[in-house]
Amino acid sequence: MSGIMRKQVLFLAALFVGIGLALAASDHYYKIADDILNGKDYFAILELPENADERAIKKAFRRLSLKYHPDKSTGTAEETQLFLDISAAYSVLTDPVARKEYEDMKQNGVPFAERYYGRYARRYGAPVHDLRTVVVLFVGISTLLKYLYQRHRYRKVVQIAKSSAHYQKRLAEARKTDPDLKEVPFELGGISLPGWRDLLPVVVFMAPYYFFKF
Repeated sequence: MSGIMRKQVLFLAALFVGIGLALAASDHYYKIADDILNGKDYFAILELPENADERAIKKAFRRLSLKYHPDKSTGTAEETQLFLDISAAYSVLTDPVARKEYEDMKQNGVPFAERYYGRYARRYGAPVHDLRTVVVLFVGISTLLKYLYQRHRYRKVVQIAKSSAHYQKRLAEARKTDPDLKEVPFELGGISLPGWRDLLPVVVFMAPYYFFKF
Protein backbone atom coordinates (compact mmCIF):
# COMPACT_ATOMS: atom_id res chain seq x y z
CA MET A 1 0.00 0.00 0.00
CA SER A 2 1.49 3.33 -1.06
CA GLY A 3 1.89 6.32 1.24
CA ILE A 4 -0.86 8.28 -0.53
CA MET A 5 -3.25 5.37 -0.31
CA ARG A 6 -2.51 4.88 3.39
CA LYS A 7 -3.31 8.55 4.03
CA GLN A 8 -6.62 8.25 2.19
CA VAL A 9 -7.61 5.10 4.07
CA LEU A 10 -6.68 6.73 7.39
CA PHE A 11 -8.68 9.82 6.38
CA LEU A 12 -11.78 7.72 5.73
CA ALA A 13 -11.31 5.80 8.98
CA ALA A 14 -10.98 9.05 10.95
CA LEU A 15 -14.03 10.44 9.14
CA PHE A 16 -16.18 7.46 10.07
CA VAL A 17 -14.98 7.49 13.68
CA GLY A 18 -15.74 11.20 13.89
CA ILE A 19 -19.23 10.68 12.52
CA GLY A 20 -19.84 7.89 14.99
CA LEU A 21 -18.72 10.01 17.93
CA ALA A 22 -20.68 13.04 16.77
CA LEU A 23 -23.88 11.03 16.39
CA ALA A 24 -23.43 8.71 19.35
CA ALA A 25 -26.82 8.12 20.90
CA SER A 26 -28.33 5.83 23.47
CA ASP A 27 -30.40 2.78 22.55
CA HIS A 28 -33.49 4.76 23.62
CA TYR A 29 -32.91 7.68 21.23
CA TYR A 30 -35.58 6.92 18.63
CA LYS A 31 -38.02 5.61 21.22
CA ILE A 32 -37.66 8.95 23.04
CA ALA A 33 -38.24 10.90 19.82
CA ASP A 34 -41.26 8.76 19.00
CA ASP A 35 -42.79 9.19 22.46
CA ILE A 36 -42.25 12.96 22.54
CA LEU A 37 -43.89 13.31 19.14
CA ASN A 38 -46.82 11.31 20.51
CA GLY A 39 -47.14 13.65 23.51
CA LYS A 40 -45.82 11.32 26.21
CA ASP A 41 -44.22 12.90 29.27
CA TYR A 42 -42.05 10.47 31.22
CA PHE A 43 -42.14 12.52 34.42
CA ALA A 44 -45.93 12.82 34.26
CA ILE A 45 -46.22 9.07 33.64
CA LEU A 46 -44.24 8.42 36.82
CA GLU A 47 -46.18 11.18 38.62
CA LEU A 48 -42.98 13.06 39.39
CA PRO A 49 -41.67 16.62 39.01
CA GLU A 50 -39.06 17.20 36.31
CA ASN A 51 -36.29 17.68 38.85
CA ALA A 52 -36.84 14.23 40.41
CA ASP A 53 -33.65 12.39 41.29
CA GLU A 54 -32.88 8.74 40.61
CA ARG A 55 -34.00 7.64 44.06
CA ALA A 56 -37.44 9.23 43.60
CA ILE A 57 -37.71 7.73 40.11
CA LYS A 58 -36.97 4.22 41.41
CA LYS A 59 -39.47 4.64 44.24
CA ALA A 60 -42.20 5.82 41.87
CA PHE A 61 -41.43 2.99 39.45
CA ARG A 62 -41.76 0.33 42.16
CA ARG A 63 -45.07 1.77 43.32
CA LEU A 64 -46.62 2.21 39.86
CA SER A 65 -45.27 -1.01 38.37
CA LEU A 66 -46.85 -2.99 41.21
CA LYS A 67 -50.12 -1.12 40.79
CA TYR A 68 -50.37 -1.59 37.02
CA HIS A 69 -48.58 -4.92 36.61
CA PRO A 70 -50.63 -7.19 34.31
CA ASP A 71 -50.74 -9.89 37.01
CA LYS A 72 -52.28 -7.49 39.55
CA SER A 73 -54.36 -5.11 37.44
CA THR A 74 -57.61 -5.76 35.58
CA GLY A 75 -55.56 -6.33 32.41
CA THR A 76 -57.28 -3.76 30.22
CA ALA A 77 -55.46 -2.49 27.13
CA GLU A 78 -55.09 0.95 28.72
CA GLU A 79 -53.51 -0.43 31.88
CA THR A 80 -51.20 -2.70 29.92
CA GLN A 81 -50.05 0.25 27.81
CA LEU A 82 -49.59 2.35 30.93
CA PHE A 83 -47.40 -0.37 32.44
CA LEU A 84 -45.26 -0.38 29.29
CA ASP A 85 -45.02 3.42 29.41
CA ILE A 86 -43.98 3.27 33.07
CA SER A 87 -41.24 0.79 32.22
CA ALA A 88 -40.05 2.92 29.28
CA ALA A 89 -40.03 6.08 31.37
CA TYR A 90 -38.04 4.35 34.12
CA SER A 91 -35.49 2.98 31.62
CA VAL A 92 -34.89 6.40 30.10
CA LEU A 93 -34.85 8.50 33.25
CA THR A 94 -32.43 6.18 35.09
CA ASP A 95 -29.99 6.21 32.17
CA PRO A 96 -27.96 9.47 32.39
CA VAL A 97 -27.32 9.64 28.63
CA ALA A 98 -30.91 8.82 27.69
CA ARG A 99 -32.29 11.25 30.27
CA LYS A 100 -30.13 14.03 28.84
CA GLU A 101 -31.40 13.21 25.33
CA TYR A 102 -35.00 13.23 26.60
CA GLU A 103 -34.65 16.54 28.42
CA ASP A 104 -32.91 18.10 25.42
CA MET A 105 -35.61 16.99 22.97
CA LYS A 106 -38.37 17.99 25.36
CA GLN A 107 -36.93 21.48 25.73
CA ASN A 108 -35.67 22.10 22.19
CA GLY A 109 -37.98 19.84 20.21
CA VAL A 110 -37.30 16.72 18.20
CA PRO A 111 -34.71 17.40 15.45
CA PHE A 112 -36.20 17.72 11.98
CA ALA A 113 -34.34 14.67 10.65
CA GLU A 114 -35.82 12.46 13.39
CA ARG A 115 -39.41 13.60 12.99
CA TYR A 116 -39.98 11.21 10.11
CA TYR A 117 -37.51 8.50 11.01
CA GLY A 118 -38.42 8.35 14.68
CA ARG A 119 -42.18 8.37 14.22
CA TYR A 120 -42.67 6.24 11.11
CA ALA A 121 -39.66 4.28 9.89
CA ARG A 122 -38.93 2.84 13.31
CA ARG A 123 -42.38 1.28 13.47
CA TYR A 124 -41.66 -0.78 10.38
CA GLY A 125 -38.61 -2.47 11.80
CA ALA A 126 -35.95 0.01 10.72
CA PRO A 127 -32.64 -0.19 12.63
CA VAL A 128 -32.15 2.07 15.64
CA HIS A 129 -29.02 3.56 14.09
CA ASP A 130 -29.17 7.09 12.76
CA LEU A 131 -30.26 6.80 9.13
CA ARG A 132 -27.77 9.49 8.09
CA THR A 133 -24.93 7.50 9.63
CA VAL A 134 -25.97 4.37 7.74
CA VAL A 135 -26.14 6.23 4.41
CA VAL A 136 -22.86 8.08 4.98
CA LEU A 137 -21.06 4.85 5.88
CA PHE A 138 -22.56 3.10 2.86
CA VAL A 139 -21.44 5.85 0.48
CA GLY A 140 -18.02 6.05 2.11
CA ILE A 141 -17.35 2.31 2.05
CA SER A 142 -18.68 2.01 -1.51
CA THR A 143 -16.39 4.86 -2.60
CA LEU A 144 -13.41 3.28 -0.89
CA LEU A 145 -14.06 -0.12 -2.47
CA LYS A 146 -14.45 1.52 -5.89
CA TYR A 147 -11.19 3.40 -5.34
CA LEU A 148 -9.31 0.23 -4.33
CA TYR A 149 -10.73 -1.63 -7.33
CA GLN A 150 -9.63 1.16 -9.70
CA ARG A 151 -6.10 1.06 -8.28
CA HIS A 152 -5.97 -2.72 -8.62
CA ARG A 153 -7.32 -2.53 -12.18
CA TYR A 154 -4.79 0.15 -13.12
CA ARG A 155 -1.86 -1.83 -11.74
CA LYS A 156 -3.08 -4.96 -13.51
CA VAL A 157 -3.26 -3.13 -16.84
CA VAL A 158 0.22 -1.66 -16.28
CA GLN A 159 1.56 -5.12 -15.51
CA ILE A 160 0.04 -6.51 -18.71
CA ALA A 161 1.38 -3.57 -20.74
CA LYS A 162 4.91 -4.03 -19.36
CA SER A 163 4.88 -7.71 -20.20
CA SER A 164 3.93 -7.03 -23.84
CA ALA A 165 6.46 -7.68 -26.63
CA HIS A 166 6.31 -4.05 -27.78
CA TYR A 167 7.20 -2.69 -24.34
CA GLN A 168 9.97 -5.23 -23.81
CA LYS A 169 11.45 -4.27 -27.19
CA ARG A 170 11.44 -0.56 -26.26
CA LEU A 171 12.99 -1.34 -22.88
CA ALA A 172 15.75 -3.43 -24.51
CA GLU A 173 16.56 -0.61 -26.93
CA ALA A 174 16.65 1.95 -24.11
CA ARG A 175 18.99 -0.25 -22.05
CA LYS A 176 21.60 -0.10 -24.78
CA THR A 177 22.32 3.47 -23.68
CA ASP A 178 21.43 3.00 -20.01
CA PRO A 179 21.94 -0.56 -18.73
CA ASP A 180 20.50 0.29 -15.30
CA LEU A 181 17.20 1.50 -16.72
CA LYS A 182 14.29 -0.39 -15.16
CA GLU A 183 11.38 0.96 -17.19
CA VAL A 184 10.52 3.32 -20.00
CA PRO A 185 7.65 5.82 -19.93
CA PHE A 186 4.43 4.91 -21.70
CA GLU A 187 0.81 6.06 -21.74
CA LEU A 188 -2.35 4.06 -21.24
CA GLY A 189 -5.50 5.20 -23.00
CA GLY A 190 -8.82 5.13 -21.19
CA ILE A 191 -7.43 4.40 -17.75
CA SER A 192 -5.51 6.35 -15.12
CA LEU A 193 -4.32 5.91 -11.57
CA PRO A 194 -7.12 7.07 -9.23
CA GLY A 195 -6.31 9.95 -6.90
CA TRP A 196 -7.96 11.87 -4.07
CA ARG A 197 -10.61 13.23 -6.43
CA ASP A 198 -12.07 9.75 -6.59
CA LEU A 199 -12.95 10.11 -2.91
CA LEU A 200 -14.82 13.35 -3.56
CA PRO A 201 -18.31 11.75 -3.34
CA VAL A 202 -17.76 11.33 0.40
CA VAL A 203 -17.01 15.03 0.84
CA VAL A 204 -19.92 16.07 -1.39
CA PHE A 205 -22.31 13.85 0.53
CA MET A 206 -21.12 15.12 3.91
CA ALA A 207 -21.79 18.77 3.03
CA PRO A 208 -25.64 18.62 3.07
CA TYR A 209 -25.50 16.29 6.05
CA TYR A 210 -23.77 18.83 8.28
CA PHE A 211 -25.82 21.66 6.80
CA PHE A 212 -29.14 20.09 7.78
CA LYS A 213 -27.82 18.79 11.10
CA PHE A 214 -27.17 22.27 12.40
